[in-house]
Amino acid sequence: MIKSLDIQNFQSHANTNLEFSPGLSVLIGSNDAGKSSIIRGLLWVFRNRPRGKSFIRHGSNGECIFTIHMDDDTIERYRKGSTNTYTLNDEEPFEALGSDVPQEIADRLNIQEINVAAQLDGHFLVLDSPGKIASALNDVVHLDEAERCADELSGDIRQNKREADRLQELEKTLETSLSLYHKLPVYSHRVEEANALQTSLTASRATRQDLIEWLSEVWAVDEILATITVPEGMDEKIGEVEKLYAECREMTLNVCSLDAHVDNLLQITAELQVLRDVDKGQEIYDEMSGRLAELDRTEVERDDLSELVAKIQVEEEVIIDLDDEVGRMEGVYNSLLEKIENCPVCGQELDDKHRQMVLENLK
Repeated sequence: MIKSLDIQNFQSHANTNLEFSPGLSVLIGSNDAGKSSIIRGLLWVFRNRPRGKSFIRHGSNGECIFTIHMDDDTIERYRKGSTNTYTLNDEEPFEALGSDVPQEIADRLNIQEINVAAQLDGHFLVLDSPGKIASALNDVVHLDEAERCADELSGDIRQNKREADRLQELEKTLETSLSLYHKLPVYSHRVEEANALQTSLTASRATRQDLIEWLSEVWAVDEILATITVPEGMDEKIGEVEKLYAECREMTLNVCSLDAHVDNLLQITAELQVLRDVDKGQEIYDEMSGRLAELDRTEVERDDLSELVAKIQVEEEVIIDLDDEVGRMEGVYNSLLEKIENCPVCGQELDDKHRQMVLENLK
């Protein structure tokens, strides 16, 4: 609410101060008393019109100030020479450019065209046309904003309805798609089993490598045994050992084939982890089950091979004992040769050279 006005050098007002009473205030006075000048001064502040300097009081220093004191703000309109400004609460002034009022000033004034009537205007909305009355009411209550908001709301409702329909169709499509994967929990459990199998297979590969190393050592022993002349009576034992070696070689071939099975199973496990096609996953799982059964058989063979290796180790110990016995007997035989001077078979005299030849032939 406007509380008072200070007018300096605006038309007929050299230095005028008006204090308004709360509520309705009425300006009265004789002709040319300056009543209309006050209204024009208010319009100069409200609309930034008239432009130019014609309203500055003749005979003044050319400085015109129109100040409006409100409940919370003070707005000053100033014009002198090329300086044309608005000031709000003694802060930095705003330039009055063109015919526009600075937005900060317009927001504080909150005065619209409908709030001001000209001197010769008729009674407010009494004699106006229905269209003008409607336009005026629209300006007061901002029906155009309400209509715009209603149109936007209606558009949003239609858009949201279309989006809801689209989402419902999408939901149906997703439900249909998800029905194809009702067995996924089962396959998830199978993938976990496959992961466990992969861990077991890794351990089996390590065991297989150990077995290969052991077999390499066994083969080396086999080569050494082939160069040893076994005393009479050990042929049967040697035959059994050779039979065990043959079985060991066969088991070694089976163990070597395990590597290919392991690689196949690892590939199947990887395919199960990225399973997308349910039917194909079932076929892969069935194939993996067959491979796992084959792996079980191979593990049984591996256990048999381990038992065979244990038997070979026992036989090696027997051979070592026999070798020790042969060495001992050679020592005894050598001692006997040293005690006799002539060969008991041919009667030839024995010297060190002949004794050495006999020992080498014995070996």
